[in-house]
Amino acid sequence: MYFRIAGCCLLCCLCCIFPAQAQRKLPLRFKPALLKTNRVSVKLTGLQRRIAQALKQVHRPTLSAPQPHPRQAVPRAQAGQKRHRMGPGVSRAHALTPQALDEHFLQAVARLENPALSSFTPMNASAFFIEADWNGQKRLLGVTVAHAQDIMFDNFYIFLRQPSGEEKHFPVKFITSGTMGRADVALLDVPPEAAPYIRPLRLASRPPSVGEKVRSYGFFHGSFRIVPNRTVKETTPGRLITSFEFGGLVRAGACGGPLLNAQNEVVGIHCGSAAKKQESYAVPVRLLADLLETAKRGEMKTYDLVLAGQKIGTIRLDEYIAAVHTKNNGKPVGKRLLWHDEKAVDYQHLENLLPLENATDISLLIIRGGPEEIGAGVEQKELLTVHLPTGEVTHVPLKLADD
Repeated sequence: MYFRIAGCCLLCCLCCIFPAQAQRKLPLRFKPALLKTNRVSVKLTGLQRRIAQALKQVHRPTLSAPQPHPRQAVPRAQAGQKRHRMGPGVSRAHALTPQALDEHFLQAVARLENPALSSFTPMNASAFFIEADWNGQKRLLGVTVAHAQDIMFDNFYIFLRQPSGEEKHFPVKFITSGTMGRADVALLDVPPEAAPYIRPLRLASRPPSVGEKVRSYGFFHGSFRIVPNRTVKETTPGRLITSFEFGGLVRAGACGGPLLNAQNEVVGIHCGSAAKKQESYAVPVRLLADLLETAKRGEMKTYDLVLAGQKIGTIRLDEYIAAVHTKNNGKPVGKRLLWHDEKAVDYQHLENLLPLENATDISLLIIRGGPEEIGAGVEQKELLTVHLPTGEVTHVPLKLADD
């Protein structure tokens, strides 16, 4: 139990989920019998399972905010009309200047929380909203980070604070998600009755340029913050790297907030900062667009794995490379763990991960689900090995800890 809490502590501190002592949720994908934290495997006892099940069955605990009352679902068209009648200039996010949009943040971003869990351990992430074309109709969706799902139990709610100070909250369900090791983004299904209180944001059609100024929204320690002047330092296939502009703020809970350009378009999803506070990270909006396409088609998107110009395999949107090893005739010559080093991974140029001059073989540990470092929902592990002199590729499935 203590090892499990320690693992969540590490994850929460690095990934802006609040607070560190919260217990990880049982994964939606499957329930592992073993939970790993570093090198220690802790058996999940029957009592812990019963406690987890009891938490999931808690429908609506006592909250300081008023409880949402059951009511008839509002049709999408009517909901949209109500949203447009809320006041001047609030019908379209892109019609507002950045300053005006910042004044209307209450409709653009929400706090994501599990009330059952928070009743004894405060914990939250951030979320924002988009409107997507879905089989010819508009559908309102929430967006957050995938690792919020990994470390919380079920029974999620979005909390929307009103100008009056009242806080409305609505239940949401995860539709699909990537993985913290790469596409750290997830989609939420938002109930129609929440629509009048929500302003969807528009996704950018291009990535930000190096040197461009962006800003982000988020609920830091439960309180809303706007972080301006985040300078884009670098863009990689899996991450946007920006300057660290958070000062001394406690950032726990900021993950899942939108990263916006000067046109109020979402260019990324904030997913964490470096431990030394010299840079911050966001998932590029391109991966969010891929996840949205995945949800529509019901089939997980895949990408080519390319080593020195040769395709050696494919990787799914919900998979990531956790480690890379090189050997020379069976003798280890190089090793790199990619935990919290996702910005270094270019799936089209895997030769950049480790030097290959003295190597005869390179092996990639590919994980579906995760993150493995705290034993959160690992579904599949595979070792992909390339024999460099011949280009021969082998795939070896690895046994999971709970098998």
